[in-house]
Amino acid sequence: MLKYGVLAAAVVWMSVSSLMADVIELPDSKGHTGSYSVTAELGRKVSGVYYVAAQVTFSNLAGAPSVFNLLELTQGSEQKAGFGQAWGAGTWGIFADGRTGSDIPLTQKTTLCVFKMDGSKGVADLWVDANLYGSEPSKGDVRRRISSIEADTVRFRGGHDDNPVVVDYENIRIYCDGESPFGRLGVKEVYPARGTIDVDRDIDLRWDRPSGVKPESYRLYFRADDADFGDSRGNTVDGISLSAVDARTSYDVGRLDENTTYYWRVDILADGKTYEGDTLSFSVPLRTQQGEWQLTLNNNGIISCQSPAGKIDFRSDSYAGPQWYMYVDGTLADVPMQLSDSKDCSFAGESGNIAFKLNYNVVDGKLALTAKARNKGTDKLSDLRAGLRLGVDSYMVSYPEWDEKYFPTLLRCEKTHFWGYGMTPDRRILGWSSPDPIASYTINYEQHRHRIYTVSLDLLNPGPLPERHPQELDTLSPGEQKEWTLFLEPIESLEDVKPQLASTTGGAMFDIEHYTVAEGEKVEGNVYSPQPIELKVQTPSGMIKSVPVVNRKNAYAFRYQPDDGMGVYTLTASTPQGKVSEAMVSVRRPWSWYLKKARENIVAQPPKVSLSVECWYGLFSMFLAREYFPDPLVDAKCEQKFQEMFPLIYNQETDLVYYSGRIQNAALTASMMVDRYQATGNLDDLEIAVNLADYLIKRQGDDGAYYSGGGVHYTSVIYIAKSMLELAIVEEELALDSELWKERYERHYNSAKRAIDDLARRGANVQTEGQQTYEDGMISCSATQLAYFALMQSDPAERARYTKVAKELLLDHSCLTQLLIPDSRMNGATLRFWETQYNLKLTPNMMNSPCGWSVWRTYGLWYMYLLTGEEDWLRQTYNSLGTCVQVVDPDTGKLRWGFVADPYVEARVFKPKPDSPGEGMFVNEVIGEGYRDMIAGWFLAPPCDYAKSNIGATDGLVHEIFKCLEEVALTTAHVVERENGELVGYNCTVEEKGGVVHIVPSEDLVTRIHLNFEREHRIDAEFGGGEKVQGKYKGMSWIGPGGAPDGFASGSM
Repeated sequence: MLKYGVLAAAVVWMSVSSLMADVIELPDSKGHTGSYSVTAELGRKVSGVYYVAAQVTFSNLAGAPSVFNLLELTQGSEQKAGFGQAWGAGTWGIFADGRTGSDIPLTQKTTLCVFKMDGSKGVADLWVDANLYGSEPSKGDVRRRISSIEADTVRFRGGHDDNPVVVDYENIRIYCDGESPFGRLGVKEVYPARGTIDVDRDIDLRWDRPSGVKPESYRLYFRADDADFGDSRGNTVDGISLSAVDARTSYDVGRLDENTTYYWRVDILADGKTYEGDTLSFSVPLRTQQGEWQLTLNNNGIISCQSPAGKIDFRSDSYAGPQWYMYVDGTLADVPMQLSDSKDCSFAGESGNIAFKLNYNVVDGKLALTAKARNKGTDKLSDLRAGLRLGVDSYMVSYPEWDEKYFPTLLRCEKTHFWGYGMTPDRRILGWSSPDPIASYTINYEQHRHRIYTVSLDLLNPGPLPERHPQELDTLSPGEQKEWTLFLEPIESLEDVKPQLASTTGGAMFDIEHYTVAEGEKVEGNVYSPQPIELKVQTPSGMIKSVPVVNRKNAYAFRYQPDDGMGVYTLTASTPQGKVSEAMVSVRRPWSWYLKKARENIVAQPPKVSLSVECWYGLFSMFLAREYFPDPLVDAKCEQKFQEMFPLIYNQETDLVYYSGRIQNAALTASMMVDRYQATGNLDDLEIAVNLADYLIKRQGDDGAYYSGGGVHYTSVIYIAKSMLELAIVEEELALDSELWKERYERHYNSAKRAIDDLARRGANVQTEGQQTYEDGMISCSATQLAYFALMQSDPAERARYTKVAKELLLDHSCLTQLLIPDSRMNGATLRFWETQYNLKLTPNMMNSPCGWSVWRTYGLWYMYLLTGEEDWLRQTYNSLGTCVQVVDPDTGKLRWGFVADPYVEARVFKPKPDSPGEGMFVNEVIGEGYRDMIAGWFLAPPCDYAKSNIGATDGLVHEIFKCLEEVALTTAHVVERENGELVGYNCTVEEKGGVVHIVPSEDLVTRIHLNFEREHRIDAEFGGGEKVQGKYKGMSWIGPGGAPDGFASGSM
């Protein structure tokens, strides 16, 4: 007997049938959703080698949050292994004491899965879309080691309560005691292949002779739109007999209909028996060409797209599009669409009382998608959330195929229109915009992972939404129809994005030189608009003022002097046609203020120790502030915290950090101890850094790369080589008087050089921590380390070699950077979307921009400016750093973790638990477009003990910002001469008077000024303490008591 039990529910008894002695057939188990656990006892134990074969169908995947849906093998309640979906991942995986994932996406079609448990090899294999004909493949699509395989129960399990996914398991069979699902008789090499969705109208069905039997003849069945061949009246071909003489057989089925799915089956007649074949399907899409756009369409959206600028990949799974979707009772569901007019490329569908339409057209060389929603009922519909999933493929898996995927670099809702763009790593740009108001947008993340499927536009959304967005765009009155037109258009360069999309939308586009300025500095920029504009600004205290503009063809120039103190100033541009656009600029405090506040927050929001260096990253701010701003009272409190933490970080018996297989723990702790040495002068601190650097050398491969304990290329997981060089720079100074330090310097410098040379050879073909993708950190840290090392080279050829690769990486990395967003809270920040779950226990995925890791790019930008003299790199440096330091609240000085850029996230927020100090609880909230606080201030570790969990202990990574601030801006100013002769100061004021360029740094702390002059100039620079530098200078050079930064070769200027 088979016992079926639904936990915490009624128990139902059902019978088990046996196909043969060694094959067990289980009843279908369907409709699983929410939190569930259903068990099926087999009535016997299976062990050794056995298989589970099942047809699995997922529904409503696009709405999946942090959920899991698994078929598991258990002995009693003890899990042995299982397969399916876990923690919101959009791909298949095996689960046994952990997870082994794959790049095979879950789809909303029925998938035949075969799961093999092999005790003789100690492995489990999973085949997805398994081909049961012929011999068993040597290895599954996914494989994981297992320790125990004996089982007596199958369990279907999922969660949590808000799990919207629906899973059906059908035709479940267990093959044991030598039986296998493989080796079925059937024809081979069929064409079209199973599930093909892009088949021409004029084809022949084809197949090869089977193995294992000599066929006498075949029977062919073929029909449209119905997999059941029992109704012979609908069969186009109904069991026609075909000769089996030839090795390959074909059959002409005539001209097929567009936008139609066809089903076919080939039975084999041999030895007086009929071997029934599998039912196969394929689809014939709708093909259209309009201008330079060639589209292949079906009911689910675009299958293939050739634009004037080349191919654009669209998805063909549950994230296909463009596709209407709607939330029904809080659950996302696609609206079934059908072709309504092939000549007009129009599709129509219904959900409840709403009729939806979608039309494809080309207007002025742009692909125009017209979406309509009409209330065909008699009641007003409110609180609607519906929209269009775009379907452009953003899923980046591996090098070099990710070069062709459009990352959703910018999506921006204005009150009256929408604009943005996707960008590929090879720098192709696809603009997406609408002249119509769009309520919001959703990025379709692979939950808990590092990839994005596509993006969706919430044309209707009840909110709450950011104030800049259209509000109350969530209703349809009886008979009312709302209409939106979305344009897709290739764009030549980043410089063309704003003027081109201003023309498309009719809205104004802000292009501001510096989004964050110091007190006393002006805000300057252009507003691209096809119509005249009225420009106003709202100051931090709420005053509204007009700002004059100067018409320069299709751009309106402005210059504004902020006069209301520190904070955010909101600019609004309005046109006579009613278009309204917004930008934000910020007036910051002095750079030194931010580092001081970061140290104060070490006391107020103390770091913890766990598995990851991110937990104790605050030590950087602790030591750097101590060096520049000694404060006995605050430093004593910080030192007490350090003495409490360090025994948990560093094992003095082994001279290693704990969890050293995560080699960035060793590398960044070494960097911290270098900073501590520079603050205290204690060589014991430097000896610890030496020990850790020597350990890193042991982690180097023959190729020069640093590898993790798991054997993954980790040179650019944070910046292992840069950490090594930071130590080497200090060692080089000590080497002047010590052979020991000279030997150490050479050992560590040469180790770093080997790693940097490996990066120069690889370019973007490196690895990262976690799921492999075109990842923000691995690219920015590669560029940063290459450029840093280039600055150390006195040989021009070597410097140029490293610079070239670093520059290409930074340019490619533009697709992961908010370079064009007109918002000082985000401009220049990089785009990563998985940190909140680890740092704040905050889910699901959301865009963290900026967070502490954003400044990995900032280092590289500054180095690239010093290498090339091209001012745009310096402008980006200051925009990025200005954005990032604003994680410190300018009014209170409280350090926040970072900024969430998504406008609407239904989040699971970790908050303090009332009456339980140090503990937290989860609360469901809608969040979006705002700063998120750290949790370190209340989610505490026990005194002198490890954090209770690594998850939630890692919000200290925000302190990377202040490490970067110290290196890039705290003691450094710049003067740049532009091609037109204008002199511009960064972190200083510049005034040319009487033939002399007078330079005054913004703070007394500045000890060096970098000059970049096209012509020779006489300068007079006055530093804090009254020291002056005077003389004639041309080209690039350093002046001031601080000289060039330590380690930089003079030839790099």
